[in-house]
Amino acid sequence: MCTSTHPDLAKIYKHTYVGKRKTITKEWLDNLSLASLAYLYQDDGTFSSFSNITLATYNFTKEENQLLSDFLKDKFGFITKVHIYKTSYKGMPRRYAYIRFQAESGRDFLKKIKPYIHKSMEYKLGPEINCPLCGAKHEYGKKFNKFEEVI
Repeated sequence: MCTSTHPDLAKIYKHTYVGKRKTITKEWLDNLSLASLAYLYQDDGTFSSFSNITLATYNFTKEENQLLSDFLKDKFGFITKVHIYKTSYKGMPRRYAYIRFQAESGRDFLKKIKPYIHKSMEYKLGPEINCPLCGAKHEYGKKFNKFEEVI
């Protein structure tokens, strides 16, 4: 017994894989939209604060991450920087590249992708946008402490 691949998924595979390795290509970037970025963020994005919004693009090389970072600036005006996460695995040093948004660009990014975020993933928009405790919308930049009473 075998399964077949949907033709649309085969096209995506063609633009995202070189050999058996997922990679960032110009063709892949040319097809990215705000909706695509919202899906990427829901899967691989992290909100810690407005000065720490990241895309965990660890499986891509530093050069591929830089290509994505440049694309985000050129197409959408989002200012990002490629960072290196250093760790070790079984005693061997490892280095992984990822993308981090500049604070103001992070706010702009979240505003622009919000219409494409699934309700179950709205917590990734941060408490200033959609409070996980009360559901209210809070202003950008206001400090939020989950232990304080929300008015």
